[in-house]
Amino acid sequence: MPGERSGETSDEVFPFAFDARVRVPLAVGGIIAHTCRVRLSADRLVVRYGLFHFQTPLANVIDARVTGPYKLWRSAGLRLSGKDSGITFGTSAGPGVCLLFGDRVRVFYPHEACTVTIARPAEFVARWQALSGRG
Repeated sequence: MPGERSGETSDEVFPFAFDARVRVPLAVGGIIAHTCRVRLSADRLVVRYGLFHFQTPLANVIDARVTGPYKLWRSAGLRLSGKDSGITFGTSAGPGVCLLFGDRVRVFYPHEACTVTIARPAEFVARWQALSGRG
C-alpha cells in the first residue's frame, strides 16, 4: 500500500515491513502491522512500535538515510545500542531508515538515533527531504 495520506493534510503513514519468519514472535510482544507505523507530516515525526512510541518535531530530524540490509537475528525486535545511543524498531532484515536527531528522543532513555524497518525506505527518505528542505 503506497504511503497512506491521512485526510487533507500532508501526513503520510509508512507501515513496517514484516518478515514472515519473525511475525509470530513479534506478535507475542504486541508488535503487529496494526500497531507499527511511522507518520511523517510537515511539522512532526511520529514513530509507533507496539506499545513503544515517540514523536518529535520534524526540524529535530537532522538526517534520514536508507541503511541495511541487516542480519535478521540482529534487527528483529526492539534493540538498544550503548555504542551510539540508538534504538532499533525492527520487523525485517531491511533495508530500513536510520534517523538522526538534533535533540535526543526519549524511549526508556534519550536516544540520538533510531532505525526503523519500514516498507519503502527510499520513498520515506525522499519525502523527509522534501518536507524538511534537506538533502
